[in-house]
Amino acid sequence: MATTELITTDWLLTFMTIVNLILRILLLAAIVMCVIKGVRYIKKIIKFIDKAEKYIDEKDTANAFNADRNLSITDYIKLYKEHGYIMEMRKYVGHAPIMSCSCGVIIENANGEILLQKRRDNGCWALIGGAMEMGETFEEAAKREVKEESGLSLGKLEIFKLCSGRDCIIEYPNGDVTFGPGIIFLTTEYEGEIEGDPKEVIEHRFFKKSEIPENLNGFDKAAILEWASRA
Repeated sequence: MATTELITTDWLLTFMTIVNLILRILLLAAIVMCVIKGVRYIKKIIKFIDKAEKYIDEKDTANAFNADRNLSITDYIKLYKEHGYIMEMRKYVGHAPIMSCSCGVIIENANGEILLQKRRDNGCWALIGGAMEMGETFEEAAKREVKEESGLSLGKLEIFKLCSGRDCIIEYPNGDVTFGPGIIFLTTEYEGEIEGDPKEVIEHRFFKKSEIPENLNGFDKAAILEWASRA
């Protein structure tokens, strides 16, 4: 009788142990399933929030554009002249690629040397120039940029080169991307003292055709080398 009771007790202990183990496994499985479902729900919530933020951003941008549509051409020209066309567009598109026309000028002195400026943003030697503002002619844009960046006033301009293609895609250090096809002018008529903006230019210097520096700005490189190769 005692032996039978002992066997029964051992069997019950074993059974309870197995049941306890099964319950633990089921509990663990339930916890894992809850975690998986929780992660899925969290992902859905994050995705929903992202879509909502994107919708709000797009709506704000659309509202901004719609608000600007009430402006006249004269108002647009005044706005962009005060703040700059590129700077205004960046408020809407961020770093995304935008198109803009640009002008550069080869300024040649009496000794047959070319004036280059060393840009502060990338440390490369470049022609003096920049993007056009709304309503400007190419000549007006070129003369304005040279005046702003070097202090020089230009006389007669001659068309030297038309620039287009992949070389006109410019990526700036801050992440902005611009496609800026344009015109390179040539002039020997200038006056004034060279005085650059230290925020944009490290220095200005005249170079002989045989002494063109190697670190040329990508957009201007072809025009500078073509000028240097001419007799």
